[in-house]
Amino acid sequence: MKRTKLLPAICVLTALMLLLSGCAHPWRIASNPNPATPMPDNGTDAPSTDAIASGEPADSAVPTETATGEPDTAVPTDDFTAKPTGDATDEPATDSPSGSPTDKPTEKPTDKPTAKPTEKPTPKPTATPKPDIPAFSTKAINNGNTYDNSMFSKAKVTMVNVWATTCGPCIQEMPHIQQLANNYAGRGLKIVTVLGDSETPGCINTALAIIGGIQGFNLPVLRSNSSVAAAFPAGAYPTTYFIDSNGNILKVVTTSNSYDQWCSIINNLL
Repeated sequence: MKRTKLLPAICVLTALMLLLSGCAHPWRIASNPNPATPMPDNGTDAPSTDAIASGEPADSAVPTETATGEPDTAVPTDDFTAKPTGDATDEPATDSPSGSPTDKPTEKPTDKPTAKPTEKPTPKPTATPKPDIPAFSTKAINNGNTYDNSMFSKAKVTMVNVWATTCGPCIQEMPHIQQLANNYAGRGLKIVTVLGDSETPGCINTALAIIGGIQGFNLPVLRSNSSVAAAFPAGAYPTTYFIDSNGNILKVVTTSNSYDQWCSIINNLL
């Protein structure tokens, strides 16, 4: 009696187990019509039957990357390389000076100083150049005073007018020369005259008469002699010399002139 009651229960239990077994792997029955080919059971999609038939491996769902063990050189890194990339140049790598100078200084100077100056000083100062007017000495016929080269140092410019008693233009300009002496007094001009024909007998008396007829005439009239003739040579009358304070000739005029003409000449020399 008990076996009869248990049999239906066993049948129902067996049917439930088969049913549950079929629900757990439904794809094995649907996608594997060939029981001889085992189906993979690794949790991935099964390969297609076309891939199995052609013998080619099926594409995997996720691409894989094979590790090479070397860094990817496509992207530059910030790290310095262990060795220089190029060959060394002949020039120094930096602008810093080297530890020691490249050229050694000479042990001794190349040029030795001379023991003594190359040019010795002269034992005596150089002689002063000789003046243009040679030494002379004479007396004035109208005042008796002696005159020589020292008279030049007493003025900036000395005017020496050489005339003769037989020269009409000389006598005509004598008043103008006296006027020059009066107007240029204190301005660096000194005026003397020389009687060129004083050695001719009677000429001194003639000269004294001429200058006596000129109102206010007070210029010295020097008597000519050999030294005076050498100092103030006259190829014609009148001849007038302008001499500086050192006895050098500034200008020689061989014509008579008016007062204004003389002023123009003198102003250019003072």
